[in-house]
Amino acid sequence: MTDEDLKMQNELLTSLILKGDLFFKDFESNIKRILEISSELIQTERVSVWKYNQALSEITCIELYERSLKRHSKGEKLVSSDFPSYTAYHANGKVIAAEDVFSDHRTSQIPWEYFQKHGIASLIDVPIYVGGKLSGIMCFEHVGAKRQWSLTEESHALMMGILVSLCFEIEERKRVESALRESELWYRTIFEGSSEGFFIMTDLFLDCNEQACKIFRCSKEDIMGHSPIEFSPEFQPDGRSSAEAAREYTKSAMSGKPQRFYWKHKRKDGILIDTEISLTLLDVEKRNILFATLIDITEKRHIEESLKKAEEKYRSIFENSMEGIFQTTAEGRFITANPALARMYGYDSPEELISSVTNIGRQLYYDPKRRLEFLAELKKEGSVRGFEIKSRRKNGEVFWLSANAKIICDEKGKIKYYEGMLQEITDRKKLEEQLKHSQKMEAIGTLAGGVAHDFNNILTVIMGYAHLMLLNIKSEDPMRQYISHIIAASEKASSLTNSLLAFSRKQMMSLSPVNLNELVRNAEKIFTRILGEDVEVQTFLSENDLIVMADSNQIEHVLFNLATNARDAMQEGGLLIIETERLYLNEEYAKTHGYGKPGAYALLTFSDFGCGMDKKTMENIFEPFFTTKEPSKGTGLGLSMAYGIVKQHGGYINVYSEPGKGTTFKIYLPLTEQKAVSLPSPINTAELTGKETILLAEDDANIRNLTKFFLEKYGYRVIEAVDGEDAIERFTENGDMIDLLLFDVIMPKMNGKAAYDEIKKIKPDMKVIFISGYTANVIHKKGVLEEGLNIIFKPISPFKLLEEIRRVLST
Repeated sequence: MTDEDLKMQNELLTSLILKGDLFFKDFESNIKRILEISSELIQTERVSVWKYNQALSEITCIELYERSLKRHSKGEKLVSSDFPSYTAYHANGKVIAAEDVFSDHRTSQIPWEYFQKHGIASLIDVPIYVGGKLSGIMCFEHVGAKRQWSLTEESHALMMGILVSLCFEIEERKRVESALRESELWYRTIFEGSSEGFFIMTDLFLDCNEQACKIFRCSKEDIMGHSPIEFSPEFQPDGRSSAEAAREYTKSAMSGKPQRFYWKHKRKDGILIDTEISLTLLDVEKRNILFATLIDITEKRHIEESLKKAEEKYRSIFENSMEGIFQTTAEGRFITANPALARMYGYDSPEELISSVTNIGRQLYYDPKRRLEFLAELKKEGSVRGFEIKSRRKNGEVFWLSANAKIICDEKGKIKYYEGMLQEITDRKKLEEQLKHSQKMEAIGTLAGGVAHDFNNILTVIMGYAHLMLLNIKSEDPMRQYISHIIAASEKASSLTNSLLAFSRKQMMSLSPVNLNELVRNAEKIFTRILGEDVEVQTFLSENDLIVMADSNQIEHVLFNLATNARDAMQEGGLLIIETERLYLNEEYAKTHGYGKPGAYALLTFSDFGCGMDKKTMENIFEPFFTTKEPSKGTGLGLSMAYGIVKQHGGYINVYSEPGKGTTFKIYLPLTEQKAVSLPSPINTAELTGKETILLAEDDANIRNLTKFFLEKYGYRVIEAVDGEDAIERFTENGDMIDLLLFDVIMPKMNGKAAYDEIKKIKPDMKVIFISGYTANVIHKKGVLEEGLNIIFKPISPFKLLEEIRRVLST
């Protein structure tokens, strides 16, 4: 801060303090003056005072001064309950000095539209206290670029806030003093008068108080010397004439019997009012006179009518509520029940429910013990909220309820009855079950992903050495048969791991736009081998191309698994119908079925006419290891793998089946606007040998040695590296002769992708194949791969590896 700035601030403060009349003007003038001086003192465009409501949930600008326009305004409101941490900060007596209102945690909850609308970048906010309680804030808002506040500026802001607080205190004191004066006058009026009209009378009015005049809307002169009949209609509501009824009440009161009765009076302006009259005999100087009190109960009657209407209203709520409302005895019988409760339990009326159910626990609870738990909690706590009950309807159907209830006791503390409300939560419980199922499936997937890497490395070694043995054993050697069994078992183990990873959606996918109809046509050629000659296949494919983003190999796995499932369901042969069509799922469909995002989809339908499934089987059909086959006849992973693949493609799969009526699987895959690419042609594996040089980087010595042996056996020259850093050194030494990189993805010191990136700087067109035993999500999390790079997953047979090497080198 410069000396000139400091001098200006001192002059402003001096003028404010020495003026002497700051707190003698009206509140608004004082606040305006403080704001104008404050804006010059701290050099801010906007200075304002805001006042909280009683609950601190809303804050209103009571005065704003804009320095450049020299303009005052007020009235803007903000919902402070939307930014509670900001209010709490002020409630603790703290000043907020924010350099950036959008990033500062104390102001970030305030709607950004407010700051943006006024161009506010920085602010100082000072709390205003009245009577020791947070009452408002004083805001110094800087418009334009961000501004860093000095301690001096914060100190000045706090001082000006204290002056505003003093203004508030003075205004509050004035208000309290005014209220006290009004209160004193009010109590004096009550003391001197009465809310009841007083009369001294015989058969005529002799005297009255001011309240009586008010009730009759006239002066004392209009009342004194007149008969009560003059202020009454001709007849009373019970049909008697007013004159006759008045004589009877007066005669009884004069005989010494106090009278209290309702009376219809007519005011001087002709308006009829309801009153309550009391007549008491007085002996005044040996003269019998009556002291009458008159209370205007017109409003009371209106209230009674309103209460009657309210009772009818609440009766309507009781009758028409969508929730079940009840009162029951401690023994388990209904005292009252509304129609909604009767409908919940399947009864035609509350009367039928009340008369039919004599033991709530035994008749309505799925487990009667749950009723005992309900009562125990009620007696312990006095009330329950959200108590879940599995119930039975009249027809035996099971459903779920949530109960809110409390105990109603008499004046001695004895239980009179229980009352409460019941809400059906069957749909919510189904969603909870779906969530639990999803979590269980995720746990299985996590387990599968956790063991996949080590298991795949082991399988790679087993399969590799088994193939080596085959290469070195003569065709007539009986040992070949045993080795073939080892290879077959390894491939089954590999398939098992892949199935688990597919289910858990952790497989790496290579997505491209493909025509679903073409996938089905290609798969249909192989179905004959899978299904046998006794199963007929009919296809009804959409006339239009159905282009989906898919990994064609994985979708083919889905088709083959569904075909295998159909074959197992039709042991004696039958018909399998495969259909494709285009459809659009709207929001209504998603709400009805509980899944699906609105959009265009390709629908693939598999329908067989086999043995079908019951409801319980369908609920578990997609769970891994669930199977209806005999032991050793299947792993129970086929459909779970299909489920995982479809989900990984952003699609949905459903099953519809009944025992003896066959099964239909429906698969929904999102359509894309991209053009389809042709499916890859089978690789020619007739010639696997090569003469190129390959840089092999693999940290597992067993796999590295095995891979090197195979590659060299088929003519390749191999340079070894034990990790990514070693690979870069070997390439630096031999880069001119290296034709292909064969890198493990995850390695110590430097991963395969990082090593490849360094090598590309030396030789941009270097070809590479990545190998990994990790799951797709691990690879993606480590950020080691990108689309378009060649990758193969362990376990892989040596010949598949040779095929891939040949394909990449030939590209």
